[in-house]
Amino acid sequence: MKRITLYFLLLFTQTIFAQFDNSTVQYYIGEGTETAYFIVDFNDGSETPSYVWGFRFNEEDGLTAADLFYQIGEADPNLTIDAGDFLNDISYNQHDTSLQEYDYWSTWNGDTFETMAMNGSGLSGVLLEDTRWYGASYGWMFIFPEPTPPSFPVPAVAPETLSNPNNKKIEFKVYPNPTSDYLNIQTEEEILEVTIFNLQGKQILKSNIERVDVSNLTSGIYLIEIKTNSGKAFRKFIKK
Repeated sequence: MKRITLYFLLLFTQTIFAQFDNSTVQYYIGEGTETAYFIVDFNDGSETPSYVWGFRFNEEDGLTAADLFYQIGEADPNLTIDAGDFLNDISYNQHDTSLQEYDYWSTWNGDTFETMAMNGSGLSGVLLEDTRWYGASYGWMFIFPEPTPPSFPVPAVAPETLSNPNNKKIEFKVYPNPTSDYLNIQTEEEILEVTIFNLQGKQILKSNIERVDVSNLTSGIYLIEIKTNSGKAFRKFIKK
């Protein structure tokens, strides 16, 4: 009875909120003439469990919800998404569902935040459309007996290092990812400096070569910063 009461309270609370103002979204990822919105609700009882990002794209690219999840997870160093066609885990700052054992994510989309409905197919079967909302809500099975739509979000904020307009875009790849020993950097530019940070922003390692020994790092998620004559850029990697 307690879970059912909480479920209906959540639905009622959402209905009394004013319509979400899309202009309040602060952190946009991607490039293009179309805009979609991405929302994640951790339903973890915290003061701010739900967040929203903006995503820019071109309709002719034929991107799907799976692409949106992947690209936003890759671009935001504070966000990690473990998903294929099925969504496994998401972590963002202090929120981390990989620490839970029983519940599931449900995925949603709709013309507006207020009209989102649960996906009837996998993430790769949902094409992105201009101004449409896509998202995920945690807690199906244990927290809530039925899937619940994401609750009213707060805007996700771009990390300061990534929002710096002086940082130019650098094309590079890191592999293998995850890795247990060496991380290789592939780029057409000369590497001036390589720096590895943990997710708290602490510098862990510095180098200037294309093959970095990370075998002494503890298992976890890290940021690698690459500096060239064009500027600098970041990627996330996982140390096994």
